[in-house]
Amino acid sequence: MTLFQYIFLKFARNIIGVYLVVLGLIFLVDFVEHLRRASDQEEFEISAIALMVFYHAPSLAEQIFPFAVLFGSMASFMMLSRTLELAVVRAAGVSVWQFVAPGAAFAFLLGVFATTIYSPVVAEMRANYDRMNFEIFGGRSSFMETKRSGSWLRQRSADGEAIIHAKSSMDLGVRLADVTSFVFDSQGALVERVDAETAVLRPGRWDLGNATVSRPDGNVVQFTSYVVSTNLSPEQVREIFGSNESIAFWDLPGIIDASDSAGLEARGFRIQYHMLLVQPLSFAVMVYLAATVSLRIFRFGNLVRMILGGVAAGFMLYVMVQFARDLGMNGLTSPALASWLPVCVAMVLSFSVLLYQEDG
Repeated sequence: MTLFQYIFLKFARNIIGVYLVVLGLIFLVDFVEHLRRASDQEEFEISAIALMVFYHAPSLAEQIFPFAVLFGSMASFMMLSRTLELAVVRAAGVSVWQFVAPGAAFAFLLGVFATTIYSPVVAEMRANYDRMNFEIFGGRSSFMETKRSGSWLRQRSADGEAIIHAKSSMDLGVRLADVTSFVFDSQGALVERVDAETAVLRPGRWDLGNATVSRPDGNVVQFTSYVVSTNLSPEQVREIFGSNESIAFWDLPGIIDASDSAGLEARGFRIQYHMLLVQPLSFAVMVYLAATVSLRIFRFGNLVRMILGGVAAGFMLYVMVQFARDLGMNGLTSPALASWLPVCVAMVLSFSVLLYQEDG
């Protein structure tokens, strides 16, 4: 138990240390980027920008949590090897499974914490960031985030059909920014194009703010407020425009049930839910992956090879997870299979490599 606690705490310090360093770097880079964006505004408060980055940085850092576990584990194995502690532990008859177990246990508990506590807190912070970004920058994304072309929606109403495009959204898709709407009559003829800064879903209508209406006859009219009718419900809009990142883990089952009641598939929300469920196991797998590229290679003195092996292993797992996620989003496999299969495959492969390396 003493040895278990010692290794457990060493992994805890290194993994949390790596994460905090990366979080600090993300905060600094994101703060500079938001200051650059704010310089285009007529006036802004630096305290508001700092608060935005405070809300935003944890959601960006959440994506590198598994890699923090991987590199923190590699650092732990390296330190134990350099101080010859692993050599002493092996000489005492402790197997690789016994001295890797404390790190895997900490990673698993960290994954439980990340899913049940950290993720809901970050989701609330992300919602606050989206709200401030919507008000200050009109919902435009910074270079720290993946650039998106936006989402398209085709709807029908009593007035005819309309095609709506929005570059960004908040409040689970109920509020949109940078909106373009093509409105058609019941015969399918184009009636008007509406470009608006914002759009808010109300019962039976979209309320568009600061809209420019262009009609086929060349007439262009400006409106501070404009209405486009709709028959969509909040559940239907959430399925298309909603962001999974701003939904807490504990809220996902209710949202999935509401989508099922509305006759929607909610693939994105189901995949997000299973991704969070499998997160503790994926963190533990990262420790075993680190062990496969750290133990024997470092004993041979090849530190560069160890680092490159860890990067390659983490990248391969990341590609597998993203590929399976895309398959699930397109309905080619179930959300549960898309979320759990890559982690289980990585676990089996890492166990197989350790059995071959350490137990012959």
